[in-house]
Amino acid sequence: MSAAAAARMLGISRQIFHDILAERKPLSGAMCLKIARLFGSTPQFWMRLQADYDLKKAARRYIRPSITAESKKSDGRE
Repeated sequence: MSAAAAARMLGISRQIFHDILAERKPLSGAMCLKIARLFGSTPQFWMRLQADYDLKKAARRYIRPSITAESKKSDGRE
């Protein structure tokens, strides 16, 4: 299935579909419902994928810099 065909079946523009695939737009609840219907899965599956992605992204952005700063303090490299 092409991206254009999938976008058409989901009722969204190709650009929005491409933004979702490129991780520039998150999956909304409504989009999870549409994708689940299209692929024969559950909206919960897609919501969990989005939540897992969001948590990993937050961890990279917020948790690791704090850990790095703390380890520098304990090493005396501050």
